[in-house]
Amino acid sequence: MRASPMHDLTGHCQSQLQIFFSKINDRFCERVDISIENKMNDKENKTSENEDFSSDFETKYQHVLARLNDLYNGRLTDEEAFPLAALCLLTQNALFTALKSYDVKSKAFKSDIKFAEAEAYKSLKYSKSDKRMTETELAQLVTIDPAVKEAIEKYSTAETEYKHLQNLQGLLKEAHLTFRSIKKGQ
Repeated sequence: MRASPMHDLTGHCQSQLQIFFSKINDRFCERVDISIENKMNDKENKTSENEDFSSDFETKYQHVLARLNDLYNGRLTDEEAFPLAALCLLTQNALFTALKSYDVKSKAFKSDIKFAEAEAYKSLKYSKSDKRMTETELAQLVTIDPAVKEAIEKYSTAETEYKHLQNLQGLLKEAHLTFRSIKKGQ
């Protein structure tokens, strides 16, 4: 039995649709691949931007310190003061990201201390020991637990860095006010 012309047309349309959808699928996959490649390049660029950002901060900060030294030695003109005040603000802005990062780290390490203390307490309290310990003895043993000591050390380091960055921010704020007041003093 021979297929009807309508059946042939339907078969032809189906094959054409399959070809059409195959091409669309190929184009879509190409676009997805390009999109993924672009995102990977963006991540690489952001990483290099962050590296530039930190080195850029250091450059700006060192420039501000050098200009403060020039001010101290009387080698700073009034015309230079206003742009230096703006540079101090830009340097502070660059510092905010690092401040935020160390604040978050500090808080995370602080919670790690509590977790390490709880783990040490639990393991000491429920250890299979013949002797029962008092709460004071447990507290003392928790304090000298290696995991607790490590958590405290990490917290201390992060907190020290955070405070150091806060001091830098304060210095830059004062430098900004100093440079700005020189320009206003004319």
